[in-house]
Amino acid sequence: MTLQENHAIRLQVKAAIEKIVPKEFNCNFYLRMKVTKAVSDDLDRAKEIQKLVCSFYNVHIKDVEAKNRKREIVTARRGICLMCKRYTFLSLENIADFAGYKGDHTNVIHCLQVAEDFFSVDPSYVAEIDALDSYILTNTTK
Repeated sequence: MTLQENHAIRLQVKAAIEKIVPKEFNCNFYLRMKVTKAVSDDLDRAKEIQKLVCSFYNVHIKDVEAKNRKREIVTARRGICLMCKRYTFLSLENIADFAGYKGDHTNVIHCLQVAEDFFSVDPSYVAEIDALDSYILTNTTK
């Protein structure tokens, strides 16, 4: 992880803490540290989900993060959005960062709606997402 990425994650954690526990609220240090740890764990979990989904679909993380609209890349992004929504408490904006949408939460909303449409129409898509879900559960370290 580069120094810039580390700094960006720290800023995200700080902003998330301030949303949950405002500065005006006099909470003890222990509570702030627990919230920080929870948000940090979710960011780590999302990064791991991103790696596992890219591995499952045989695409590179750099391709997912780039502006690319190939079907296999879009499918991987959709998988990242679904699994991050399912297994983390991250905001849609944070999920968008991991899915290559550059913080645009509306793309995540659209992605999740498209996935719901596929669930109702295509049984093979349901099987694919179940397989992805099993793959993530068997390969996660946390």
